Amino acid sequence: MVKKPVVNDERTVAVVNASYGVAYGVMTFGLLLCMIVRGFVAHEGCGDLMALIIISGGIAGIYRRVKRVQPAFAPLWLWVLLIAGLVAFTIGLLFPALHIATARFYWP
Repeated sequence: MVKKPVVNDERTVAVVNASYGVAYGVMTFGLLLCMIVRGFVAHEGCGDLMALIIISGGIAGIYRRVKRVQPAFAPLWLWVLLIAGLVAFTIGLLFPALHIATARFYWP
């Protein structure tokens, strides 16, 4: 039996890389769903799962930057990230304050 070598052309590499992207998306949204269940059903903290999502995204971004395949609009993404972080920080400050302000109306 003659074994033929496996040839990897550009299409094969593109399909494999696309499959990694889909798998990463499924894993990320699965972790987010686990965070929702853990937070609302079990009333547990979920910072470790959020850290996994953030760190894995950061590693992917750093790897693309080192290999110089980061898109040309990267500075725009930095601004979007900064604005989203500020909005999340503001909401994170407002919700506890809103809960404390309205908690006196719910005491028996």
